[in-house]
Amino acid sequence: MMEPRTYFELKRDAVYRYILWQTTLGNQQNLYLAEFPKSGGTWLAQMLARLLSLPFPRNTSVSRQPCILHGHHQIRSKNKRVIHLTRDGRDVMVSAYFYFLINDKNIFQNIWVKKMNKEDLNDVKSNLPQFIDIFFNNYKSGGTRKNWNDFVLHYLEMKNVIQVRYEELNLHTSRTMTSLLHKLEIKTPSLPMKEVIERYSFKAQTGREKGQLDENAFLRRGNVGDWKNYFSRDAAEVFNFYAGEALISAGYEKTRNWYH
Repeated sequence: MMEPRTYFELKRDAVYRYILWQTTLGNQQNLYLAEFPKSGGTWLAQMLARLLSLPFPRNTSVSRQPCILHGHHQIRSKNKRVIHLTRDGRDVMVSAYFYFLINDKNIFQNIWVKKMNKEDLNDVKSNLPQFIDIFFNNYKSGGTRKNWNDFVLHYLEMKNVIQVRYEELNLHTSRTMTSLLHKLEIKTPSLPMKEVIERYSFKAQTGREKGQLDENAFLRRGNVGDWKNYFSRDAAEVFNFYAGEALISAGYEKTRNWYH
């Protein structure tokens, strides 16, 4: 699908979104959904939009009416309704590898391929340590460098932010969504929970069962713990160097010795 907006309009919309995230401007009924990339935020936003009857302006201009604003910003304003979706950073690294290096529909693929400078990008296990190092030091969103460790710690330290774990959402979708609506003080959703969950399930959106791999798809495998298939000891050591603190703080491991 071709982007209908001009380059100027894209930049204007990006700046406007950033202003909404970081200032007191904007409709007070907006719901902000923050995630580090490849953490399942689009999926959660789609379900919330249906359940709450709110627009979800995904890759489109934001109107002035109340909506769900999904993004990768480290919000600092205290007067907003904010949900933070966390995913195990090791799964994030694997998902990001496939998205930025293998998915030929990604417009940023050439940039990341040049950074890696590898002949065989399909050798994920051998290349992953280098990718993790490059990704932690070079990933930018909204014009600023971001990494999984700092992003997660930022939101874990913020009060009045509703925390949701991707793993719980993936394995126990109905229970997790029901709990989230309770925290949002929503007593009666606009549509039946089961109907919404089925509409946006991995199978409904891809035609595949969870666990069935499509390396070129935005929704690649749809399961939890895929990092165990690709992490070598070297990859674990690099990830632990950059993100061991957040891995423990977020409850994914108890000590930094998880890979020994």
